[in-house]
Amino acid sequence: MVLEGAVAWENVTSFLNDSASRNDRITALANLASEIARSKYALGLHPWTSMHDLCLSQVASTTRHLSPHLRISLTRLGALKFRYIDTAVESKQWHREATPAEAFGRLESFFAQLNWFGSSEAPRTPNQRLERP
Repeated sequence: MVLEGAVAWENVTSFLNDSASRNDRITALANLASEIARSKYALGLHPWTSMHDLCLSQVASTTRHLSPHLRISLTRLGALKFRYIDTAVESKQWHREATPAEAFGRLESFFAQLNWFGSSEAPRTPNQRLERP
């Protein structure tokens, strides 16, 4: 079963916040997930966790680990690692690192680079067509 919208974000943020309460190292990822859940992008994303990684895709899928998705994980030094998994060849996957303070901006840069929300100011859901004036 694939959870959608606010319910999916509630489950993801609850899991990461609970994990952070037991392990301070996870706090940066929990904070980023909460910031995304409150953002204008939340309804256009399908979140889930894999261990203590935050995964985001544009479409709901029962085989989401096989579909293109962004995986955000923690490094040993406390940075956040962003990896877009759209191929099995790791060397061809887009990847960046950011400090916790830079993480949301890095995420927005990713969205812009891959045009996940189009070029308009207001994000749209991935399957929503842009209306022309």
